[in-house]
Amino acid sequence: MASKPAADRAVLGYRLLHDDGGASWRSWFGAAGLSGYRHAKHASFSDHSLALDAARRGQGVVLGTSFLIEPELRSGSLMVLGSTRIPLGNYWLLQSSDRATAEVRKVFIEWLDAQLESATPSIR
Repeated sequence: MASKPAADRAVLGYRLLHDDGGASWRSWFGAAGLSGYRHAKHASFSDHSLALDAARRGQGVVLGTSFLIEPELRSGSLMVLGSTRIPLGNYWLLQSSDRATAEVRKVFIEWLDAQLESATPSIR
């Protein structure tokens, strides 16, 4: 258990990348039991994909849902730093009221359900 705080503290050596005004990072710091959020270097982006790109280029660290970044983790273009996990917001599945796309929506929802079922419990 002693390695968890040391691994989480490693975040303090990096720029924090975010697209939500730092709300997720503040939650993460609270969950990790760390201070230092206010004194850290920050970079804010208008879109999460831009923050992910910056992390891939080595410009800092970003919080991400493992379900959405699994390909980057598998390929090694991103890696996990620390061990504290937090939920990252609510996601809504919105659909068109157009009946012409009903079958496509059904297939997508079935695929999404299967992906969530196979996902690690920490991201549900």
